[in-house]
Amino acid sequence: MQKKTALRVASLAFVVAGAIGASGANAFAASQIQEGDTGAGVVCVQQAMNLLDGAGLSPDGQFGSLTNTAVENFQSSHALQADGQVGPLTGASIKENINAHNAALTHEGDPNNAYNTWSNNCDNLIES
Repeated sequence: MQKKTALRVASLAFVVAGAIGASGANAFAASQIQEGDTGAGVVCVQQAMNLLDGAGLSPDGQFGSLTNTAVENFQSSHALQADGQVGPLTGASIKENINAHNAALTHEGDPNNAYNTWSNNCDNLIES
């Protein structure tokens, strides 16, 4: 009886640890976000492309061809390799540009602007 209980407790601990690990992994930046990916990181990329380049993307969390094209356009206009992938260099450029807009608007007296909201919600989801 004790053996079965110990096994159940150990199994439950493993499942809980896996769930915590899986949810915790989402709190950190993906090394690369690219076409075919889904989720919160993709939403952040789409929002950034809308804020920085007026891409007109629907932030639906689906990295499709329109998001790919928007990322390539951003990369081209910021002297980055236009491969449509949001890795460390593109991520750093996105954050740099978001932060510059945020600083300017905060200086003008608008600390609750869309760039600040993006930084609060997305900074840790995009690698730089």
